[in-house]
Amino acid sequence: MSVFDEKYLMAEVASLSGLPKGKFQLWHGRYSITGAGHSPVGGGVKGAPRSFSFNHVMEFALAKEFVEAGVSPSMAFKFAPFFAYTGGDAFEGTPERCPGLPFHFEHGRTLFAINAKGHWIGCWEPSNPGTLSEVFNALENHFVMVNASTVFSRVCNRMGRHPYEILEEAYTCRPSI
Repeated sequence: MSVFDEKYLMAEVASLSGLPKGKFQLWHGRYSITGAGHSPVGGGVKGAPRSFSFNHVMEFALAKEFVEAGVSPSMAFKFAPFFAYTGGDAFEGTPERCPGLPFHFEHGRTLFAINAKGHWIGCWEPSNPGTLSEVFNALENHFVMVNASTVFSRVCNRMGRHPYEILEEAYTCRPSI
């Protein structure tokens, strides 16, 4: 079964994202704002558990990484949804990226940088020194960056799945650039 078909309970999302359950509940109630079609299912009635998608797991895992890097939770949750719920088609040398996933591993590492004015998501291949120039140009010389590929790998490891297996499944039958 695909990680995108599975639903996760609140305790599972907290565990998979590396957060204590209490902090997850606090952040979910205070900061998490998801787009249409991405809201948790259920809840609101005593005994009716909420279920979350894999995209929610990635939203919280990335927000946690940014907070650990010194970003406020409100700023982390302002930008984490851009990674978790949006993707992009391949264009001008940039490969496709599915929502909630890093770029396919064959393209390199996925970096996610933010500052108060915006965000940047891109690939980093050690042989390409121009990647950091792109970030500096996009975010005006100051930003906080996380390695989204590493965050994704940690989430997959907590699930007992190999990250390459999930990426292969998600990007199979898609044209490569």
